Order: sequence, then C-alpha cells, then structure tokens
Amino acid sequence: KKCKLFIWIGFIVFSSSFFANESEENSKSRYKMLLDIISQEVEEVIKLDQMAKGKDPELKIRLANYYLEQSRLLREEENFYYLSFNAKNRQKVNKEHFFRNSSRKLKNAKSLALYTIKQFPQYRKRVEVYYILGIYDREYNQLASAAKMFKLAQKNLSFQPELKQKVYVALAEMAFIDKKYSQAKKYRDWE
Repeated sequence: KKCKLFIWIGFIVFSSSFFANESEENSKSRYKMLLDIISQEVEEVIKLDQMAKGKDPELKIRLANYYLEQSRLLREEENFYYLSFNAKNRQKVNKEHFFRNSSRKLKNAKSLALYTIKQFPQYRKRVEVYYILGIYDREYNQLASAAKMFKLAQKNLSFQPELKQKVYVALAEMAFIDKKYSQAKKYRDWE
C-alpha cells in the first residue's frame, strides 16, 4: 500500500511540475507521453473491471483516480495555452468553454467515484475517496463542492480513522477561506 502511495505521489509531483522550465516542444511530448500511459492504464483497468463483472470497488476507484489524473494533465495543458494569450484576448475567452475537457474528465471521475461508494456502501476507503475528491474540487476552485466532500469524509471517519488529521486540516482550510475563523480554529484544535 505504501508503495502505491509513493508511486501516486511521485506521479502527481511529476505531473504538477510538468510545464515548469521546459521548452514548449518538450512539454508537449512529455504531456502526450503521460496521457498515453494513463490511457493505456485506463484500458487495462476497464478490462480488469469487466473480468471482475464490476464487483471490485478497488478497480472502479483506480479508474476514477486515472480520470482525475487525466483531468489534471488536461487542465495544465489548457492553462498553458490560456496563459499564452495576451491579457486582452484572455478577457474575451469563455473560460467554461475553454476548460471544458478537463472539467468533463473531473466530472466523470467524481461521478464514477461517488457511484462506486453508493454501490458498495461498506467500501472501507470511502474517506480517502471523499478527501481526494475534495482536494481536486479545491484545485478547480469549486469550493462549495470541496467543502461538501470534506464534510462527507468527516462524517465517514469511522471507516478510516487514520485520515482524521488530514480531513480536519482540510476542513479548517475551507473554513478559513470562507472567513469562518472560529470554525477553522475548532477544526484545527480537533484533538
């Protein structure tokens, strides 16, 4: 389990610094390579899920994680192109339309993850799923949805009590963003 976690952390760190200090051509080829790798993994997980007849929540959650990572990579590419416009042209861009591909992937990932949790009510990693979805929502500046995900994680802490600190820190950050300082302090001092 720790190995998987380190692989995911490495993958996320690698992909988040993807466009930093590189030529545009190198960035495009690395970006395409990463998307190709993730697409191949998605195909394999879909095959495994079909072989398991859709009865393994781990496979569905893994698939949702890959969709989230694709969403992140697409968002980075969209940001790269968006920021390449001059300020005047940027103001004219319909952001919802411009970022539609990454938003669609995020929506698909969230739908699959939430459906899986609903389909498998005893799934033991539900807190982790809610927490990760909250993190992605916060990254995409969907603060109301992020707060909802973190609250769901808090509500289900009996499934994964080892994540209590992360969940409460995230809730404190959300309360702080909403300028609810006393509530943020309450979450911070949860012990």
